[in-house]
Amino acid sequence: MKLNYRNKNKIGSTLTDIVAALAVVSVIILIGLASFQSIQRNSRDSQRVAVLARISDEINSYKLTNFRYPASVQFTSTTVVIVGQSVITLDDHLIAATSTSSSQTEYFYAYRTDGNYAVCLRLEGASNRIENGGTSNCTVSEI
Repeated sequence: MKLNYRNKNKIGSTLTDIVAALAVVSVIILIGLASFQSIQRNSRDSQRVAVLARISDEINSYKLTNFRYPASVQFTSTTVVIVGQSVITLDDHLIAATSTSSSQTEYFYAYRTDGNYAVCLRLEGASNRIENGGTSNCTVSEI
């Protein structure tokens, strides 16, 4: 009697099938993780740009009241102080949204001798692009 070990209706998977399936699932997870990190980075950058616009609005409001731009603006981790006028308090949600575990968002303000001002920050995504607000642009050396 001859034994036939090949069963055409076999149920189950070979080791090769399992390894191939794990490789495909691993690639899908890595792509998803990279996309998720990119989405988080872009979200933080959007929040930073919103804060920059708010700071610019307050600086322009200062000019309407005092007929000049402020000589200085002080930035702390939770507030933006426009000397002599207003304090912008960044709530905990916004601070968490714009910060990473390795760095805090740093804003820069400069009053120009021509009467203009620059307020800017370096974005996390887009190859550390500089986002400008105000009537003048920041230079790379300033930030």
